[in-house]
Amino acid sequence: MRKFLILIVLVLVFGCIIQPHFEQEENETEIIKGLDIQPHDKEGPRVAKESGANWVGIIYPLEVDWDTGEIFEPEWGRLELVRERIRDAKRLGLKVLLQVYPEYYIKGAPPGFSHSVELEHGPFKDQEGFLRNATEKVLEIAQFAEEEGVDMLSPWCEMNIFVGWGNSKRWAQEILPKIREVYSGMIAPPKGEITWSKYGLEDEGNLSYWNFSGYDWVWADVFDNDYHTDGLDGSSKSYEDYRRYIRKLLEYLEKLKNESGARGIILGSEIGLPEQFLAEEVKHGEKLEDVVERVWKILFEETYQKVDGYFFYPWRGEQHLATNVSFLANFSWLVKELFTQEPRIEISGPKSVRVGDEVKFRIAFGERPVRARVRFAGEERIADENGEVVFRPEKCGSFKIIAKKDGFRPGSRLLIVYPKGKNFEIRAIRFHPEHCNCFPYRYRLAGANYISLKAYYLNDEEGNVYPSIGPFESGWPAVPQEVQFESLAQDISYFRDWGIQTILEASVSPNADYIRP
Repeated sequence: MRKFLILIVLVLVFGCIIQPHFEQEENETEIIKGLDIQPHDKEGPRVAKESGANWVGIIYPLEVDWDTGEIFEPEWGRLELVRERIRDAKRLGLKVLLQVYPEYYIKGAPPGFSHSVELEHGPFKDQEGFLRNATEKVLEIAQFAEEEGVDMLSPWCEMNIFVGWGNSKRWAQEILPKIREVYSGMIAPPKGEITWSKYGLEDEGNLSYWNFSGYDWVWADVFDNDYHTDGLDGSSKSYEDYRRYIRKLLEYLEKLKNESGARGIILGSEIGLPEQFLAEEVKHGEKLEDVVERVWKILFEETYQKVDGYFFYPWRGEQHLATNVSFLANFSWLVKELFTQEPRIEISGPKSVRVGDEVKFRIAFGERPVRARVRFAGEERIADENGEVVFRPEKCGSFKIIAKKDGFRPGSRLLIVYPKGKNFEIRAIRFHPEHCNCFPYRYRLAGANYISLKAYYLNDEEGNVYPSIGPFESGWPAVPQEVQFESLAQDISYFRDWGIQTILEASVSPNADYIRP
């Protein structure tokens, strides 16, 4: 009986110690794969689910009268439509971000026009009155979000285009505890970019303009570059500029995360497009779809496993950009690829190396280095921060290099380790492509560093000379000189890729059977 009681106590004690470990694994936070949808888009939640999303960002639209500052709900985005989209998403098992999204209302203006002029308005004269009205409206929306079981709420978008920057920053902190009194879900900061020049701010790089303390996440919209540092100078002029912009933005967000104590980083609630760069590329004949695919893949390469979530916006429906570019978006296929396919590790390096020599490989996802575990010839090492790893093979043969990292599909390639061949400077073997499929690595393993290659020429009965690329079973085909040179160049290039040089000999075969041109 006593032993039985001791056993029960041990089980209870160790059960209490061990159990939280399993709970933590089971409840581990899944990356946010979000797509933004408009309230009137009835099919949006279903298409988002089919595209691999586990979250949707549902926009709660507000309009602000350009002249009076009155805040009201537009007919096209009324409350009942927002409610329907939230419930549609919940029925599909999707989590919901509710993004309060005010825009200027300018009577008679075409769709999207206010985007191009919103920064020209400046603060309303009665800023405190505007903030009181905004607070009242946001708290109504927060109560609505609580009733509908919304998972995350962002209370505004770019308050700085309606009031001064100082008041905007102050309001972002004052509204937070008030929202928490009526809403129990996660709260993201007011939507906006991390940028200076566009907003008329001085001292670029000074992050004290933002205070995300108390919010669950730090985040930023992603558009075109507006930085003037690290080789950047305003809007992107190339895809490499866009890559550097994403890297710099990520650097800023990591600093803000550390300063604020937030749980992680989200790109959003609007991953848009580099609009000025896009407009220039389309103007010069690039397909809009190709530009979108390339920039979003660059963004994903640079941020995968470095951020906790994404919210893509112009993936579906009619789009009107501030650069007066309008299009009907249908990028479900692209976001599905980004959300559902594990990226593959790529290994670059030489195809062959001499035994005992040092060989270096680079492990990458696109152009981004990856610190992967690399296995080669029975050894395993970790790539450094540049994705580089070095081995020194001690055996000859063909070896497979395998690179693995959690969240990536493994990468692999072959390396031929060949003898040093110290006895002779030139070690040539005849190359007979017409006799056998002798791959370059076989020559390497045999110790060769040269091939002997013949350029064949034929004589006919009348003494004419013909270039040939034979022989074949049907005879020696006579071909134009440029065809023969192209064939020889392919063979030379094929072996050169493996570090094998060529000795080229001309050979005339007067008695051979030939095929006339």
